Amino acid sequence: MLTDWIYDEPTWLVGSAIVAASVLFSCAGLFAVHRLVKVELRRSHNDVAGFMIAIVGVLYAVLLAFIAVATWETYSKAGDAADNEANAVGNMFLDTAGVPDAIGARYRKFLSQYVELVIDEEWPAQHSGHTGKSVYQRGWTILNDLNVDVAHFEPKTQGESNLHSKLLQDLDFLLSSRRARQLAAGGHIPEVVWWIIFSGAVLTVAFTYLFGPHSFKMHLTMTAGVAASLALVIVLIVAFDYPFRGEVTIGSEAYQAVRDRMASHDFQPK
Repeated sequence: MLTDWIYDEPTWLVGSAIVAASVLFSCAGLFAVHRLVKVELRRSHNDVAGFMIAIVGVLYAVLLAFIAVATWETYSKAGDAADNEANAVGNMFLDTAGVPDAIGARYRKFLSQYVELVIDEEWPAQHSGHTGKSVYQRGWTILNDLNVDVAHFEPKTQGESNLHSKLLQDLDFLLSSRRARQLAAGGHIPEVVWWIIFSGAVLTVAFTYLFGPHSFKMHLTMTAGVAASLALVIVLIVAFDYPFRGEVTIGSEAYQAVRDRMASHDFQPK
């Protein structure tokens, strides 16, 4: 339910809530430490605390940056898979102009049904977090039927033979791109990685409690700043974690462009 709330609400609202909660809990922890541990004792260890937080901070910054970059790369690859899939459909649709009219019309019907299915059913399901096998079953059925039809086509000329090979290549690329999109839609950061992210954030913020500055207000401000900075990077990771969910999402524009092209294309010779 928490995941649904995160990706059903606007990113600015979810991000603000995460940052505010991080700052609130961090400041509450500093208040507790300030009351339990005398500031003079902490001040006497400022040099050691500074050295230690430098090590912890650098290690956690590298870890957080690595996860953020990996999440962005996963998001980018999911977008590439979707674009490649749409392009393969468009290419196959145009290539059907070279096969006999009856066969080409049958291929185009399969492809049109597939694009409509992806836009009207699969994309809304992905956006709502439903990525089970049943969501993709109809699409695979359409492509399997198309695959059987293309595989059994018997070319009668060299041109048809070359075009047949091209159709099979495009179909193979379409199937592999669809599998990549399906895997990307169901993939996300494992729970153990999230545990490491939050544990590292808590540890980094907790190290700021060990300092003993003369002004508690300044100490509070610096702690809040560290917590907010870490929270912002975590918000970025959250936004890109599910490529097809939330406000920062991969849309179906590529498929809509292919559908529009299909609707406007005329296969009659000029």
